[in-house]
Amino acid sequence: MPNLDEVRKEYMREYRKQNRERIRQKQREWRENNPDKVKEIYERFWMRKAKELQHNT
Repeated sequence: MPNLDEVRKEYMREYRKQNRERIRQKQREWRENNPDKVKEIYERFWMRKAKELQHNT
């Protein structure tokens, strides 16, 4: 019997495959409506990335 997590993963994989354009449109709309949050997320990502690169050298 499949694990519940495995079943959920498979369901979500199929859902995303069938609703790809709808999901992308919602993401696009969110980014357009929340430019300040997008900027914060972008900056936080690159600050973390820079710290990782410093630790790796």
